[in-house]
Amino acid sequence: MAAQRFISHTNGPSVDLSCGLGHQAGENVGDWSAGINDTQLNTMFMNSPDHRANILGPYHYVATAWAVSNGYGYIAVEFS
Repeated sequence: MAAQRFISHTNGPSVDLSCGLGHQAGENVGDWSAGINDTQLNTMFMNSPDHRANILGPYHYVATAWAVSNGYGYIAVEFS
């Protein structure tokens, strides 16, 4: 996402499933114009019904990664 400079769900859950961690996967993606801000993005995710459902869902594993490009922070949160 950082390389393309926009958020996208392209292949995220499909790649998660190929890891063999389970039969269900979810993904939350976001960006922040001032770089990395865990608190702000978590608030945004929790205020969105679909993103909140992933966070509180039936998953056993979670992975989070930030990348920064041109001052913008991009986050991907993967659930399985």
